[in-house]
Amino acid sequence: MLSKLPILLQKPTWLLALLIITSALPARAQSEFYDEFYDDPEMQEGMFKFEYSNDLNGYIVSPNKYSGYDWNMEFHLFVPSIRLQEGKPVVGLSGFGSLKNLDGIFFPEKCHVKYICDNCFEYCQMLGTTEVLNLPETVETIGHYAFYGCTGLRSVNLSSNLKSIGRSAFELCKSLKSITLPKSLKVIREFAFRNCANYNNWGDFTGGGLESVVFEDGVDFYTNDVYCFYNHVFWGCANLSSVKLPNGTPGRFIIPMGTFGYCGNLKSIEFPTNTGKIEQMAFYRSGIERLDLTKIELEKPFYLQGYYTFAACENLKTVTAKGKVRFDGLYTFQDCKALETVTFTGSGDDYTVMNPDIFKYCDNLKSVKFYRLKGNGQDNDMDSVFTDCKSLVSVTSECTPEISKIGYSCFDGCTSLTTLSLPQTEFLINETAFRGCTA
Repeated sequence: MLSKLPILLQKPTWLLALLIITSALPARAQSEFYDEFYDDPEMQEGMFKFEYSNDLNGYIVSPNKYSGYDWNMEFHLFVPSIRLQEGKPVVGLSGFGSLKNLDGIFFPEKCHVKYICDNCFEYCQMLGTTEVLNLPETVETIGHYAFYGCTGLRSVNLSSNLKSIGRSAFELCKSLKSITLPKSLKVIREFAFRNCANYNNWGDFTGGGLESVVFEDGVDFYTNDVYCFYNHVFWGCANLSSVKLPNGTPGRFIIPMGTFGYCGNLKSIEFPTNTGKIEQMAFYRSGIERLDLTKIELEKPFYLQGYYTFAACENLKTVTAKGKVRFDGLYTFQDCKALETVTFTGSGDDYTVMNPDIFKYCDNLKSVKFYRLKGNGQDNDMDSVFTDCKSLVSVTSECTPEISKIGYSCFDGCTSLTTLSLPQTEFLINETAFRGCTA
């Protein structure tokens, strides 16, 4: 009887009946049922629209929303392998966004899909609630906003041949627990996994969301000397507690702007030995407790660049680093209220360059030790570095520092400061440099 359904009913009616019948069947039974009908070109043409891909090597498939098929009912999507009328492959998917009752996607055994196009499955809120989303090995590109707002998506296995993840591709996937980024990945665009967590109307974290991120070793984000790991990728993933960054990457590994900002459950992280730069707000308001940069091994300087890189990390207690370290921004550790000790070690010609306002308002900071301290800019000034560090007792430099002036408000408000050890050094002192240093 099922095999005669298209004959017995007019097209709009039998498409609707097909949906009703198959949505009640188990996934395997649905697959067998669809296989039978996908042998019928008329059935396939009624259900989908086919448009040539940009490279003309196949078709991009989207739902035919004027077919009479009720796309708003609960259903599984079974992706066709080819367009039967011509025998050309289906190489991409598009236009299934906002189908809130799409709860699963099944790809054919002989799959040719390379592209999950922009906005393809955005706001498909039931997708992935009952089945793991397994993307086939043929998939190379996940477009911008492809799975944006898929709030029920719990688990996704990415293709080991995946090259590009688009802007906000998985943003607001609040049920997603973990993600492994394959070695093949060349591009991950801004906001790709932003706010994969639950927040109330006031912006307060209420639990759940992304917990684990793994970068496979050897991933290379350089394309023609352009670094293609973009900013704010995991921003706002408040439940993220485990991150494995990649080892063995070509060139310098860079943690871009805002990458782990507002990741309040991220207590620790190990940096690859070739980490060359951590950019502004990369760990802003994260849960980092101990920042250890001593495993970074570079002949060239390591940069903490931009504003607020680790600012307002309320659990951060210690910072340790070695070698050539340059602060190239402001407010790097501002408002790290629990920070107590900072130690920069080195040998030979190693140094640490200070910028203004680095430790501003670190109320509990007690001790800062440098191997060799350098001031900021061509004049080697040191301005407002420790402003209002009320508990700061001691600042020392093991080797002769390179400072021309302790500038404005450098130690302003450091009411507990008793020791400043800068051996064999002559420098100017601004009139506000030690204002309020009553100890």
